[in-house]
Amino acid sequence: MFSRLKQAVSNAISSAVSYVTTYTIEDFRASWKTVLAYYDGNEAGRVQDTVINEQLERMVDILGREEAEVGPMGPCVEDMLQRRILDVLVQLGQGEQPEGMLEVVIRNMTSLLQRLKQPLLHQVGVHRPVKALVKAGANSRLMSSHPSLEVAFVEFLATLCKLLVATPSLVEFFMEAAETQSTSSTPVNSPSKPGAKRGAEPFVASHFALFSSLVKMIQSDDPTVAMLARGALVDCLSLPSESVAKFAEGVGQVSQILIRDAVVLFDYLPKTLSSAHVHSIHLLELPYNVFDRAPLAMLSPSLNSNAAIASPLSSPVSSRNKASATPPASQQQQSPQAGVLDIVLAFIIQLRFLNEVARSPIHPAVRASLELALYQQFLVPLVQPALQQASEPGAISHTAIVAKTLEYMSRPGLAAVFGRFLVGLPPGDLSALSDPLPSGRALSDAAARPVTLKEDSALRDKLISRCDAISEDLSIVTLRLFDVLLSRNVGEVVDALVGRYLRQKSYLLPKNTFPDAVQPPSSDAPTALPVDPAMTVDDDDDDLADLRVVSVPGVDFDDARVAGTVTFFMSLLPSGAQSTTAEEGSDYVAYFADSQAALVRSLVASAYDINMPLLALPMPKSLHGSVGNLTEQAPGTPDSADGSLSLGVEQAEGAFMFMMLNKLERLFDQSYAVNLMLTSVFSKLAIAPFEHVRAFLLDPSLSVDAEARTLPHVLSKVAQEAVGRSKRIDNYAALVRDCRKRLDTGDSDARTESNLAEFIGTNRRLLEGVIVLEEFCKELAAVAVVTAGM
Repeated sequence: MFSRLKQAVSNAISSAVSYVTTYTIEDFRASWKTVLAYYDGNEAGRVQDTVINEQLERMVDILGREEAEVGPMGPCVEDMLQRRILDVLVQLGQGEQPEGMLEVVIRNMTSLLQRLKQPLLHQVGVHRPVKALVKAGANSRLMSSHPSLEVAFVEFLATLCKLLVATPSLVEFFMEAAETQSTSSTPVNSPSKPGAKRGAEPFVASHFALFSSLVKMIQSDDPTVAMLARGALVDCLSLPSESVAKFAEGVGQVSQILIRDAVVLFDYLPKTLSSAHVHSIHLLELPYNVFDRAPLAMLSPSLNSNAAIASPLSSPVSSRNKASATPPASQQQQSPQAGVLDIVLAFIIQLRFLNEVARSPIHPAVRASLELALYQQFLVPLVQPALQQASEPGAISHTAIVAKTLEYMSRPGLAAVFGRFLVGLPPGDLSALSDPLPSGRALSDAAARPVTLKEDSALRDKLISRCDAISEDLSIVTLRLFDVLLSRNVGEVVDALVGRYLRQKSYLLPKNTFPDAVQPPSSDAPTALPVDPAMTVDDDDDDLADLRVVSVPGVDFDDARVAGTVTFFMSLLPSGAQSTTAEEGSDYVAYFADSQAALVRSLVASAYDINMPLLALPMPKSLHGSVGNLTEQAPGTPDSADGSLSLGVEQAEGAFMFMMLNKLERLFDQSYAVNLMLTSVFSKLAIAPFEHVRAFLLDPSLSVDAEARTLPHVLSKVAQEAVGRSKRIDNYAALVRDCRKRLDTGDSDARTESNLAEFIGTNRRLLEGVIVLEEFCKELAAVAVVTAGM
């Protein structure tokens, strides 16, 4: 009984499937016959006036339903391959008869590739017409005059790229052997393999029509087309094919194409634009991703426009430690023209796009060539002169734009390229470019150019000197550039600025090592740091008597060294000199989250620096004593027999750290905005995963040379200066608390308004400096805790 029931159900299902299959294949053939019938009458007109598009869409729908109901390689698919329907269709599209036929063919081919999930591109009846359609679209003269055709074609190319990325082995079906060439056509400046004879060995270069078509689409005036082409090109470059990589960098010259917009836009950047206006650009708030705009196409009306003045931009608030900063008066300018900021925005978008290309899974040779081309053809010839220019407004404008652009660089990406350039180091690993094409043909013109592998410190020295410039605007914008640069967590940057100098440990006394544990100082123990006798604190001063008392709530220290470090930083500024009370919250717990997040980013980025070669200590320009070969000196070895510094302090610390510590010593003579950026840079350095750098910045127990300095030593002197100067100000406690309230909220207590009017002229920088020092010590304590396990 059950067997008969089972047989009946099986027969019913077979009949149903047979009915569907018979109906669909007949309908499929009828639709194709209707398409061909148009050409029997040899009628002219437009494709919109015919039923061709409707019938082709119906055929695609039948193929999709067949795949869903019957499975892959159903009767309709087999019929399409046997009749070579796609080949005939592409030929009809190439003839553009009736008018608009090419666009109809492209759109229906795209729909077919998107809808069918079964692998078809390996079939000769599919990849052959698809390849022919790529060529037909690229060579069509109708693209520029028919925007809809251009959009349809780039969508077709994007769909094809995604299919090739899903199945990379199919890419060989779309590579063609070009005509045989000779190495005699190789450029003169192209490197050759040793012993190779010019013109002796022919080679066959592959042609990749898909890539060439995308390159044309990238240069489209339609932003939508250029956007889609950009994304498809990145997919194309990610194909793990040596043939694609060699074609892209050899014939295609993809590196030069990708950086073209950046070079053009850089020439249009404003020569005088305040850093406040540049800092107000927030790309992450815009509702599009990096491939969504083509900068030149988007801005073609704005490059030479006389746009009306836009509504004033709100000045950015540089905020650290929950206190706001007012931009310098010179930055509170009238808003620039709308077109000017559009150009800056387009430039940043273009560099962000290049960063996304570099961080995508593209071929290593393509990535190396892109980085090298960016370094040689953009950064060195264009950006470096702009940053080194003598004009102060121009230097401020370009430094601010470079800093803002660097915010959108990442690792992996172009952060290391920008970082090495700014600190004067040559390009990074070029091993991917060491293998040339057959017969010595270079991957690209950029790769063929000689690369300067020597360190050039001219730009780095200029930027360091500007951090201490007389112009406050120039000083702030350059410090912000270093702050953003260090936040990119490029190990070579930290090593070039401070690491290689501090690694020598020439600032230490002989035989001094980093102790494993240091007991926290008790309230009765004298400090080990040098104290200026003129700035000592009276022990009987009730307001400042708790100089060494510190509270570390919620933290259980297993490491006495960490506890000692935290106690040191939290007790540097006595409670009587602070701007907050214990009830208001004077601990450092609020900085834990930021420090931990920064540490995680630093550790993740440090994975790219595992094999980073350590930089040798460069010979200083002027020595304060006789020095041997520093590059061969063992780390930690004193420069003279008695352990004293034979180098000057600047050479022992490095120019960057020397400048930073000098500015920190002048904390109370600088503006609030300068001090915020200064302490922010120190915080970025302290979080870097370099033991010798962290020890220099965070370890107060080191015994240093009498002429040397560490960050704890300088902070101790600055804190003593704050205590001494605060005692000479009447009603200091009320003034400093009111100053903090104004920085936090912009309000002022009416009861101290008269006192502020009397003292603010001479003591404002002292009060603001004390607030910065107080919060900076809390931040360093938090950094010491979160980096304790490193």
